[in-house]
Formats: sequence, C-alpha cells, structure tokens
Amino acid sequence: GGDTSCPSGNCLTQDPSLKLYMSFNQTNANDESGNGNNGIVNGATWTSNGRFGGAYDLDGTDDYISISSPLDLDFGANVDKSYTLSAWIQMDSYGSGNNGRIIDWSDDQNALKGYTFYVTGSPNNQSRIRHNNYTSTASSTIGSLNLGNWQHVVAIYNYQTNEVKYYINGVLDSIVPYAGIPGTGRTADFRIGARQSSTVSFFDGRIDEIMVWDKILNQNEINALYNNQ
Repeated sequence: GGDTSCPSGNCLTQDPSLKLYMSFNQTNANDESGNGNNGIVNGATWTSNGRFGGAYDLDGTDDYISISSPLDLDFGANVDKSYTLSAWIQMDSYGSGNNGRIIDWSDDQNALKGYTFYVTGSPNNQSRIRHNNYTSTASSTIGSLNLGNWQHVVAIYNYQTNEVKYYINGVLDSIVPYAGIPGTGRTADFRIGARQSSTVSFFDGRIDEIMVWDKILNQNEINALYNNQ
C-alpha cells in the first residue's frame, strides 16, 4: 500500500526541500538527497546496529563526519531562514565536555555565523540549538533525553515566528522563543558529531538517519519520520 508516488517509501526523502540525507546504510556517509553533500568519515566506526539499518558509532573523543562547505545548507543566505534538523541518536554519554554535537556548522564561536544542534547532560539532559556567537540558546524540556535508548530528535527553527520547536520521539516537546538568526558566510566544514575547531563537544554514541530541510516540517511529517514511513 501507501502512496505510489513514493515507491521507495518515505516521501520526505524525495522532497526538494531536503538538502541532506545520510541513512548510513551503505558503510559510508554519502548524501542521498541528490545534492551531493557527501561526508568524509573521521575515525567513526560503521555498525549494522543502527535504528534503521546502519549507523555510525562515535567515541566521544575525536570522531566526526565532515562535509566541505555545503552552500545549500547555509540557511542564513536564504530569504526565509527556517530549517528542520532531524536525527536518531543513541548516547553512551552526553559527549565530551557534557555537550555532544549532533550537527554543527558554526565556525566555532565566530560571531554572526552559523548554527549548531547538540545535546547537553547533567543536570539538564536536553537538546539545544544555538545560532551565531553562542550568546543565546533555545533548549528542549529539562530531562527530555536519556542515555542508552534510541531517540528521535527534531529541531525546527521558524524564521517567521522567531521560535524553535523540539520534537522527541515524534511528540512535540517544547516551543521556545528564539530571536537569533543564523548568519551566513561560513568557511569551516559542516560536521556531524563534533564542534568546529575544538577539543571538546564530541558526540558519544550512535547517530543514524541525519536529515536536513530548508523548510518547516509539520506534525504529520514528523510522525512519518519517527515511524520510518
């Protein structure tokens, strides 16, 4: 059954607004969105025990995946700077420095450039979005994340309403006012599992199904992602 216009399954993987899709099913970090944003694996170990098929296991010390200057992920250059970030994560800890990066394209702490999506541990145990020079943060509910279990995490930045929405395992977790606008003009690489130019903030655990859109996903689309439809 299902929608015959999407014979491969998940219609969201065929949405032209999808700018990055890494399923990690083929023992590499290739982009399956059609945009050619293929990644280079730096130390991470491929495992067949992902949430859906394969995944990458990162050690929380120095592992990450990098993409060289993917301009179609530079949302600060768009008229509507909204975006959606999605991933399945299974954490062994909250990462080095208690701040494990899921997605980072921030030129580290260079003002007026970038965005980062990460987890932070005790006492908060939550996910966070930061833009630009890290002076403001939008966070999910305290205690919304835990260790050991596979969890689906989605962060949506709405440029029109100045807010961030978090979904955890398909359920709306929080809506957070957030006035920070992602800047443009990054020169560093885009990273999965690590912060730019830093010896801290490495992700510790498995990451699967990285997906990035330059649009806002709705609840039905979030449900489809969570249920792998």
